[in-house]
Amino acid sequence: MYAYLHDLTGTWRKCMRSKLFAALQKRRDTITINEASRKCLVMVTRLTAAPYVAGCAPHSVICLLGFVTKLSSAGLVYKHFGKELVAAATGHPADSSIVETTWLAVYKYFMEAVDGIDNGVNQYESNKPARYVNNTNLSSRVANLNPPWNGDESEQASNAHFQKAMQLTGQEFMDALQYYSKSWLPARALVQQAIEGRHGVDPSGSIIKLPVAGCPWKEHLAQLEEEQRLGDSIKFCLYEDTRAHAWRVQTVPVEPGSFQSRKTLPKAWMGIRDQELDSISGIPGCIFVHASGFIGGNKTYEGTLEMARQGLTRE
Repeated sequence: MYAYLHDLTGTWRKCMRSKLFAALQKRRDTITINEASRKCLVMVTRLTAAPYVAGCAPHSVICLLGFVTKLSSAGLVYKHFGKELVAAATGHPADSSIVETTWLAVYKYFMEAVDGIDNGVNQYESNKPARYVNNTNLSSRVANLNPPWNGDESEQASNAHFQKAMQLTGQEFMDALQYYSKSWLPARALVQQAIEGRHGVDPSGSIIKLPVAGCPWKEHLAQLEEEQRLGDSIKFCLYEDTRAHAWRVQTVPVEPGSFQSRKTLPKAWMGIRDQELDSISGIPGCIFVHASGFIGGNKTYEGTLEMARQGLTRE
């Protein structure tokens, strides 16, 4: 199989198409290694042979439901076999809502970038040049495992590099699957509870309070707001930093992953710390406000709540 894929499309595509193959090999409880190999090989063969047989490339026009990024062959394998892996990781039936939610999350936050890079889809709709180079994504790291142009290009050396790529992609995929099934998904219920209790935190309903620190809340908040048609009225999130024995107030981004906030903390506070911040804000116990105003800290819950309340009314 390795030699076939190498002769067909080269080491780069071979590595990318093996992302799910590496993970499928771990499914010994329901899928044998030989069966996984056969299914992946059949899938890749069909994807690659179709353009020459029918004059079109099916993987260039197919997207996962709800997404606009064209699927690469790696994405197509995930589309067809990903739910089986999610079901095995979560212990829930493949047709359950938990598997569906996790399957889509792993695609959105892990697999879609692979599809976009493989198909040459720009991440941003802009003609402006990128402000910095990012060569740390998974696709770049896999590409860096190709044999150097002036190095050993023998089949043995190529297969050795490929094995490294298999380990890298397989491990990162399984890490992502474990994170979204075991950590990310359970946080959804906590965010829902915070939304339901927001008017008890502040009558405005614009401040939520999370019961634990480190809870991944931004993606869940955006999704739940959209599902419940809440708009963008929630501006700040409060949570306890148990390691620092303090509380944090963080702004809600305009969308997950964005550096732009719906409402920042007051400009006069930005970059100020400790007693100076106490004096400027009139709030005791202040620790800091970041220079961009997206996060601040206070020694007490009451202090962070007052910082958020002032943030709602002050520029």
